[in-house]
Amino acid sequence: MFQSNLNLIVFLTFLPFSLKITHKCIDTRFGEDVLLPCNADASFNQCADVLWSYKNSLYIEALNTGRKIEESSDKASRLSVKNDCSLIIRNITEKDAGQYVYKLTDRNKLGTFVNLDTVRYLNILSDLPGHNFILMVGSVVKVVLMFLGLVAALIYMYRRRTKENEEQRTRTSTLTLLLFTII
Repeated sequence: MFQSNLNLIVFLTFLPFSLKITHKCIDTRFGEDVLLPCNADASFNQCADVLWSYKNSLYIEALNTGRKIEESSDKASRLSVKNDCSLIIRNITEKDAGQYVYKLTDRNKLGTFVNLDTVRYLNILSDLPGHNFILMVGSVVKVVLMFLGLVAALIYMYRRRTKENEEQRTRTSTLTLLLFTII
């Protein structure tokens, strides 16, 4: 058993392969449709094998022979795959938020195994009744604080300049007094 695992590890070590992992966040709202893009690079002539998964559950397997959606999934009726292997989720619900991963594999003529794991984070924005009001109040508070900071900076600069002018006048009057005393 150990020897066969060791042989497999040695064999896999000498196989040429590439691995690319990318992350992308997609924001949407409840009830909307969303497209989770499958960005295969130029080295892929077609989607040889595409596996979409959500929370470690296989949802969609798009093969050369066609597209198959896991019927046991509660999302099956709302899922579809485009010709470019991108995943479409219709009528977004709260349960759809989370991490989606697609795995794209291709075996070329040289036997090189290319594996792409891409993570898509689906964020669902809420439409709370007071959401816009809260954003507006936050913006007003930010502007007021910036204004107060500017006023404080101007007061500091004015006081510093006034203090420097006083020191200059004191030096000038002391120098003038010394000159009159000497003369």
